[in-house]
Amino acid sequence: MASKIVNKKVVKRFEKDSKYVGCTLYGSKEPLYYNDITGVVVENCSFRGDFNINFSDCGLQTLPQWIFEIKCFQSLYLDNNRLSILPVEIGKVEKIEVLDLSSNKIAKIPKEIGNVSFIEELMMSDNKITEIPRELFQLSHLCNLNLRINKLTNIPKGISCLSSLKNLDISNNKLSYFDKEICNLLCLEELDLHNNRIPEIPTEIGNLCSIKKIDLSDNKINEIPVEIGKLENLEELDLRGNKISAIPQQVSKLKNLKLLYLDYSESILVPEKVKNMQVIVWEDPFFI
Repeated sequence: MASKIVNKKVVKRFEKDSKYVGCTLYGSKEPLYYNDITGVVVENCSFRGDFNINFSDCGLQTLPQWIFEIKCFQSLYLDNNRLSILPVEIGKVEKIEVLDLSSNKIAKIPKEIGNVSFIEELMMSDNKITEIPRELFQLSHLCNLNLRINKLTNIPKGISCLSSLKNLDISNNKLSYFDKEICNLLCLEELDLHNNRIPEIPTEIGNLCSIKKIDLSDNKINEIPVEIGKLENLEELDLRGNKISAIPQQVSKLKNLKLLYLDYSESILVPEKVKNMQVIVWEDPFFI
């Protein structure tokens, strides 16, 4: 039981070991840390303004339910805890500019996340997620999606609806193919699919007109489509750890390319025009 009952009309700062009843609680630009609300109980309160909450690395197994009564967050950091469930109540929130749930034990993303009308950054790396709900693709304002180090085997239809997406990281999963729908993300600037089980690159990759960085290392790719030469803004391409036998001549058209990572092999065919670009970084796979 909290030791102090607070029933003021307006509260702008939490106090430890306090019970707030019927108050109006206001957000702040300063982050609210878990240590700031030790023992806090909230009942029948309303929330105003944007909140910044940082509950990183607190050993949390569950979340206080009053968190989901807050309608607007500038940031909500819940990373490095022991959360196994993201409650469906997340769908009650209207805005979360940055939501970080990395390094927990979450196996399922609730479909209710699609009800949040505004999320810019969603970070759920290093969990146990096996599938992406299609409702997540309703987040039309999403710019950064990080799902690395999970257990995903495929991407459901609809990812192209994330029309604002700039950074997509689904590395270190179990994807067995490169979903061509990704190639319809015309704002995408960085794509990381390394350490999956992808056997080929779709020819539609040439549609990624904004892409600057692609990491496809440590897959099972053996051929690079000539359409790669259409990526006028590409600056960095990582193809290490694959079974590539030749680099297409069209790579020489990539005038902004600064780094092309390849495994060193005397058998790999590289056109002279590509060699003359002086962008190749050879890596000997036996001396990593």
